[in-house]
Amino acid sequence: MHKNTIIIGILGGAGPDATIDLQAALSQAMKTEANAQTDQAHFRVITDNNTTITDRSLGLHGKGPTPLPDIIKTATNLVKMGCHILLYPCNTAHVFLPQIQQCIPHTQLLDMVQLTCDHIQHRLSSSQTIGILCTDITKQYGLYENISDKTIIYPSENQQAHVMLAIFLAKAGYWYHAPKTHDAVRAITDYLHQVGDYQYSPEVVCQPAAQLLDGAVIDLKKQGADTVVLGCT
Repeated sequence: MHKNTIIIGILGGAGPDATIDLQAALSQAMKTEANAQTDQAHFRVITDNNTTITDRSLGLHGKGPTPLPDIIKTATNLVKMGCHILLYPCNTAHVFLPQIQQCIPHTQLLDMVQLTCDHIQHRLSSSQTIGILCTDITKQYGLYENISDKTIIYPSENQQAHVMLAIFLAKAGYWYHAPKTHDAVRAITDYLHQVGDYQYSPEVVCQPAAQLLDGAVIDLKKQGADTVVLGCT
């Protein structure tokens, strides 16, 4: 199949920034890897940044409806629009990949997690201890543990709580600065209390996402990690 006839679909919305980042990275890769010199030389990409899909963390924790029907409907719509390959920029939602693929048997749904594991296995052979920064669900389901001959580690319990806070601070736009209002802090901490019964001190909540993740990386390095996977888009 000629490049110009292949349509790539992005099953987006989880979250919206990750979806946009993926499309930007994909466009850049078309220039550097596929030598696209003109607009017409790029692959066609159809993106559904579907933020109406129900919350995957609450669903997988059994505290809300499953998002699977919404995900499958979005994937099916992209296939109906002519997509030949689908990308899903959400690590946590890869729990649902087998069920999604079953509903679109003639369209390839790339497994981002497995591709990362394969890259580590074959391209980072010298790495022995892999630290994973991810959501509780990704950890619980062991999505990144399919790497043979490697030791997989996660942040300590306290640092994992910080990772969860960092993820949702980043989603709200607080990468390099902390929330400035009580309402902003309350919205994030109330959600995390609902997801994982997390409680945070004021000293922790006033840190931006990047600072919290730095602490988690240091924790992984102290445990012996020589490679760290950013396992949440």
